[in-house]
Amino acid sequence: EGYIPFGSITPSEITSTTSPTATVILTITSSQGVEVDLSQITITFTDPVYHDFTFTTDDQTGTATLDSYTGNSAEVIIPNTISVMTINDQTLYLQGNQYEVTAIRDGSPDKDGVFYNNRSNLTSVTLPDNLQTIGVFAFYYCSSLTNVTFPETLQTIGAYAFYYCTGLTSITLPESITSIGNYAFRDCRYLTEINYNIPSLSNLGSNNFVFCNAGHYGTGITVNFGDNVESVPANLFCPQDNGSTYSPNITEVNFSSSITSIGFWAFAYCTSLTTIDLSSCTNMDTIGSAVFYNCTNLNSVVINEYVFSNVTSSSSSCGYILAYLQSGEGTVYVPEAVIEKLGHTNEYLNSSFTLQSDTAVGGYYVYVKN
Repeated sequence: EGYIPFGSITPSEITSTTSPTATVILTITSSQGVEVDLSQITITFTDPVYHDFTFTTDDQTGTATLDSYTGNSAEVIIPNTISVMTINDQTLYLQGNQYEVTAIRDGSPDKDGVFYNNRSNLTSVTLPDNLQTIGVFAFYYCSSLTNVTFPETLQTIGAYAFYYCTGLTSITLPESITSIGNYAFRDCRYLTEINYNIPSLSNLGSNNFVFCNAGHYGTGITVNFGDNVESVPANLFCPQDNGSTYSPNITEVNFSSSITSIGFWAFAYCTSLTTIDLSSCTNMDTIGSAVFYNCTNLNSVVINEYVFSNVTSSSSSCGYILAYLQSGEGTVYVPEAVIEKLGHTNEYLNSSFTLQSDTAVGGYYVYVKN
């Protein structure tokens, strides 16, 4: 009397989830087929329930893509791995090792990026250790975001991914990146530092505008190229519409000795640049056309003998650097070794610059633009 042997317990509905608990309605059937009417039972899981996230999972690859975030936290930690429990088509995402989180899904211009609804609150995001893809519009207009660290597994940053993330002041692009989409960091207006470590990114198209209008509310952007960077891709810092109105506010560039090539228009219209020093680029063998085109405040260029002697059609290639010294006080420092090879008759130096001294000073001859 009062005792019914259980035959089965069937979870039939999830009514709420608050990490680390979930409220589940259970249907309990006796071994005699009699259903027992019980109230809701709260189940406490050993591991957290990720109630603010949804994911798409792939059983073949064992990976998961972050689909949505519905919370409003300032600091968000995206899990490295998850496990999944499904109850009558309702899904719980739990801490576990069933799936590895490798991607954040693409959004669209309709403002459905994963973090768009939390754009005003989000200040810091911790990305998964093995993340490979940040989708289009993922952090679009997250203007309060001040801190993001990219993992060394990241391969793709989608178009508009960090558009108008005005709180960002520093970014470090890891060596693993193979693709950066259009306008990825456009209007990151307080950006002051770009640490660029990508060894050899394919040339960007003339409409990529990755850093368009960046850094204009800060003190200026310093670009640091890492020790393993081999090439600076074409159009990397070229602004929208090929005009200075949207140029990134780059004030300093630190080139590494590992760089062998600079693509065409890489720094075109970077009007805040005043000095370029290529003296450390001892392996340089390719310089694209108009690399410093319309850098109207560029007054000083330091080159080395390798820029002249290694580059095919060296005088023409170097002319692309020298010809775009805009100011009447523009100065070029040419190593003594270059003059020993070419003399003072290089067409660009001879027609556009005046030699200041017949004797090298500190290993350099000094030319001032006419």
